[in-house]
Amino acid sequence: MKILIPTDFSKDAKHAIDYIYLSQLANILNAEIKLLHVYTPPVTRNNLSYPLIQDEIARAVKEAEEQLTILCSEISDDTGLRCKSLVMTGSVVEEIVKEAEHGKADMIVMGTKGASGIEKILFGSNTALVIEKATCPVLAVPKGAAIALPKRIVFATNYHDSDMNTLKSLTNLVKMLNAELMILHLSKEKLKSDRDLIEEFSKAVAKETGFQQPFYYVMTHTDTQKGIDLFVDSSGADLISLSMRKRGIFEKLFDSSLTKKMAYQLKIPLLAYHATNSGQDSENGDF
Repeated sequence: MKILIPTDFSKDAKHAIDYIYLSQLANILNAEIKLLHVYTPPVTRNNLSYPLIQDEIARAVKEAEEQLTILCSEISDDTGLRCKSLVMTGSVVEEIVKEAEHGKADMIVMGTKGASGIEKILFGSNTALVIEKATCPVLAVPKGAAIALPKRIVFATNYHDSDMNTLKSLTNLVKMLNAELMILHLSKEKLKSDRDLIEEFSKAVAKETGFQQPFYYVMTHTDTQKGIDLFVDSSGADLISLSMRKRGIFEKLFDSSLTKKMAYQLKIPLLAYHATNSGQDSENGDF
């Protein structure tokens, strides 16, 4: 498995790196780790051929390469895992997504500190943007997350057919971790109306994934995000997984996806998958 871990050398980024290898998660996944730093040159009126800008880029790249070498050595010495490093220049999100595709990464791991209030509205999170644009799963690790293997994993669903592909990958991870999988549906109506859906969906999950042991939960709440937060707190979950769906441009302008919203307010790691929409999916909502 190939794991790409972007870093800006902040404490939040270092915590994400520590989470992956100190928890032994990378070892269980038999992962090859690639550390990536993206340097964005300062914006000036001159083009990038200007000598002073070129000197600054060369200095920043060399400095970043030295720091990445130290980090890679630390990971390899402690775990025996293969660790590579790369420095790129350009737009952070674009270069991360480009390298994930070029290097055929199976997962991107990023640290996040979250945001609140007006800050969340006005300033985008690189992690949230990568979640939206990347095609592979993205694991967002908040700064307060405990460094330990996840043992209780929540997957939130709206019973989309396209969630099956996500669950196939997720149940493989759950098996490797010997973890408990809790499949959660948030309902804004009476629970009785969901009984048939639960039974039908659970049979489909067992058939498609071969995984017979998930626990199914349905709870009512008028606010999906708050409902998920309450369930996570009450269940003692230590990782949450959601599917993210592509939306049309009109919806993107006026309605942020739930998955991106969750990335801002994490208490535990969030594993975001990109669902492949099927013709039978009846709505565009996330998870």
